[in-house]
Formats: sequence, structure tokens, C-alpha cells
Amino acid sequence: MEKKTNKSIEPVKKKIDFKGLFDKSWVYIIGLALITTVLFESFLFSGDKMLFGSDTIGGLDAKTFYKTSLDNFQFPLWFSPRLSGMPTIDAMFGDAFYPPSIAFFSAMPVFRALGMRLVLHVFLAGLFFFLLMRKGFKTSSFVAFMGATFYMLNPEFVSHVYPGHDGKMFVIAWLPFVVWMLKSLLEKPKLLTATFLALGIAICLYTSHVQMSYFVLWGLFFYWLLFVILKYLKDKKLSSIIPVSGYFWGAVMAGLGLALIQLLPSFLFIKDAFSVRGAERGFDYAASWSL
Repeated sequence: MEKKTNKSIEPVKKKIDFKGLFDKSWVYIIGLALITTVLFESFLFSGDKMLFGSDTIGGLDAKTFYKTSLDNFQFPLWFSPRLSGMPTIDAMFGDAFYPPSIAFFSAMPVFRALGMRLVLHVFLAGLFFFLLMRKGFKTSSFVAFMGATFYMLNPEFVSHVYPGHDGKMFVIAWLPFVVWMLKSLLEKPKLLTATFLALGIAICLYTSHVQMSYFVLWGLFFYWLLFVILKYLKDKKLSSIIPVSGYFWGAVMAGLGLALIQLLPSFLFIKDAFSVRGAERGFDYAASWSL
């Protein structure tokens, strides 16, 4: 007869794989969020303070007017306090159609929303650059994190917080996403990727900073052009560049089409309506609408 021995069963201690942990993308994304939090902690945790911007006060009346309209479930088509009244979208009423701005201005007071948008886009700049490096260029998570940190903190971008130049920051923050979608589309043309590229182009234009978006579009064009030239020289066949070109130009046209609600009124206002930059009818005519 076998003698049974009672051995105490000790719980198995699970070791944390720190090496594997630092291969996880989400760890670095949390790191980017922490960097953003530390950078803006005095504003984020103040509760009742406004993020300083040297040029912010100049546009505060328009933001307040916009917020009041949203609170009353209206969309402002005419801005009465400035220059005896002026059209809003026709005269480029800032980021009125930009989804993150609509969300912030709907959810919080103007003085907090103005700064929160900038904080969000500093984080988004890092996040999108991380995804561009990690998913687009297949780098390691650590290399992607370092690139994202340098991108979100580079002076050409983050220094725009000081004057409060929100539109520039918005477009720069979305740039890595747009480049990521373009690179993915050129490597493997798919309708879904082309759709995301179109949405990226449209959202850059919704920021209302058309000049920065214009530079982005030129960059996308030269990226596509160099790609198709090199691919044609390699394959010597037009059939190898036609599909990718079709997807690319389809995405660009779709992006511009989605943004027409922002662009077309401004174009018509400058071209045909009451603007000194429009029809050659003299200053008196151009200014008469103000009366």
C-alpha cells in the first residue's frame, strides 16, 4: 500500500516579461499620452484656466459666437459683430466644420475648448507618426516611439501653441496619417485605404487652413509621381501604374469633394461676391455690402 504524502501546493509565480512588454505598441502610445500630459499639466489640471495664446484674443469673438450658436442648436451663417457683419463659411470662419472642434466647443466652455484642441493634436501628432513608422515603415516599436516623440515635440509644430495657431497644428498633426494611408495605398491599392486617404485629405481641409492643406496636397502629388516613375522604369508596363493611379486620384477627388462644403462658398465669395479680391468692380462696390 502506497503511502500518501501531503505536500503543500505553492502558487506558481508568474513572471512579468518586461522584454515582451516593451514590444507592445500600446505601451508606447501610453508613453506619448504621458508626455503630452506632463507638457500641459499646468493647464490640464487647472480646471478654470485658459491656455495662453498671443493671437488667441483676436479670434475670440468668432469662437464665442460659434459656441453660442451651437448651444442654441443653430449653425451660424452670418457673423454680425465683425466689419458690420460678414458671412461665416464664405469668409473662412475658422474650423467650423472640423469634427474635433465641434465636439470640444459643444462639450465645454470656449476658454477651455481652445486649449484642449491644441493639447489633443499634440498627442495625435505623436500617435499618427507612431502608426506611420510602426505600420507603414515596419520599424520596431521603440524606433517608432522615438520618431513620434521627436515629431510631436519638434519646434516647428509645438511652438504654434504659443500664438495659438490651431489650423496649422491640426494639419501638421494629420500629416503622418495621410502619408501612412498614401504609402499603404501605393504598395497595395485597396478601396478601403483609398477611402481613408480621402477622409484624411478632407479633414485637413475642414481645419480651414487651406494653405497648409495645399502644401500637403503638393507633397502627396510628388510622392505619387516619384512612385509611378520608379515603378514604370522597373516594370516597363503602363498596366502596373494605372490601378494605383486610379485609386490615388480617386481618393484626391473624393477628399476635395467632401471638403466642398468648406471650399466652394469661399471660392464663390472671392470670385463673384463682394470682395476686393474678386470682380474688378471697384472698392465702393466691394465695400457696399457692409452697409
